[in-house]
Order: sequence, then C-alpha cells, then structure tokens
Amino acid sequence: MNSRIDAFLERIVDCTTTRSEELPLGRAYFNDELPSVWDLNFLRARAGSAMELAAAAEHVHVAAGLRHRRVVAGAELGESLAAGFRDLRWDREALLRMVRTRAPDRPAGSRVEEVAIEDVAPLYREFREHESFGADAQAVAALARRDELIARAGGGRFFAVREDGRTLAFCGLYTDGRTAQVEDVITARAHRRRGHARAVVLRAAHEASAAGCDLTFLQAESEDWPKTFYERLGFDPVGTIWNFLKRPPL
Repeated sequence: MNSRIDAFLERIVDCTTTRSEELPLGRAYFNDELPSVWDLNFLRARAGSAMELAAAAEHVHVAAGLRHRRVVAGAELGESLAAGFRDLRWDREALLRMVRTRAPDRPAGSRVEEVAIEDVAPLYREFREHESFGADAQAVAALARRDELIARAGGGRFFAVREDGRTLAFCGLYTDGRTAQVEDVITARAHRRRGHARAVVLRAAHEASAAGCDLTFLQAESEDWPKTFYERLGFDPVGTIWNFLKRPPL
C-alpha cells in the first residue's frame, strides 16, 4: 500500500520538477523555474544522519541558488532523524498517510459541485496570504503556478461548496487511474464548522472510486486535529512521511 503511494507521489514529483540529481544519501529534485516553492525543491533521503543530510542539502541547494533547505524521509528513517534535526533547529513535520478503508460515520449534507481550478484559486490565495504562512504576493503567485503543474500531472479535479458564485470550501483530487490522492482541503474561515469540508472530501472519495481507483489516500499532520476528522470520514493511518525544513533567512 505504501509502495503504491510512494510510486504515485514520485510520479507527481517527476512531472512537476525540471531536473534531479542522484546523491550518495538520496536524490535531490529541483524546479528551476519555481525556486521558492519548497515542495518542488528538496532532497529525498534514503540514508544518513541529520548532520550528513543537512550538509548534503546545503551543498546542492546553495549550488541551485535556493534560500531554503528541505529534506524528506520515510517513516523509519524520518523517526531516526527527528531529534537530530531538532538539534539543528530545523522545522520538523510528520505527515500521516491515511487510506480510505470504510464508510464515514455519517453522510454529508452540503451540496458539492465539480469546478475548475480557476474557481478555487481565490480561496487558495486567501488562505495562503492570511492563514497558512503569510506568503507575500510573489510567493503566492509561485504557489499558484505550482498548483497548476500538480493539477496537470495528476489529472486534477476540484470539488467545492459554492454560494453566489463564491467558493466556500474545496478540495483537490489527483489520480492515475488506480491510486487517488485527496489534497488541499480548505474552508473559508467564516464558513467553517458547517460540514463543508466533510462534503467535499466525501465527494472526492466517491469520484475516485467511480473512476476505478481502489486506493484513495490523503495526508494529515500527525500532531493536528484534522487526522481525527479524517478518521470519522473513513480514513485510517497506514504510514508516515517526514519533512524537515530550514526556512530562508528573514
């Protein structure tokens, strides 16, 4: 199951980056057109200590003109690296991989429609500017281009709750015909706790099954509340992936 998820995500990375470089401890990926987008410019680790991987990331990221440093590792390796990266004062994030294995605790009530990426872009932008990490206009524009690349690579479809022409909540669905990922579940602040996120996720999961996918997954921070919400929707943890980030200097 995790090997299929790995293969799916690796294909997305291959399609959205412009080059890669094999290293002794892993493989570095780059999108030279979008150097500020962290998840398109990173080192995927296969082995090594936190100190060794930080040095490897420093070397290749400096050579590429990048301001951030990012290392991604699987569950076992990532767990062994967490303390070392903490000591190096890098950000650490453990993402749960959750697979839909059963029916939700209850159905959704909100009406959901399939929309174009252009229809969800304003809410994407609002979330990034005000709630995610306060991205500036240049960073938001780069992330919008990243969204388009991923949508193209994964046959992106978008499901939204809308009112008077405005998107109140949405999520994305990416598939390869067998495996599907639900991603970027976002609800406008003023419209939360009304069942909209439940509605869009369940619609996306239904559409994945209808399209022939027998594995539908999403990722959620292991230390945050959405994982419990997704469990209520029928998703169960199957693994973990670790992200380690050294943010650009201010």
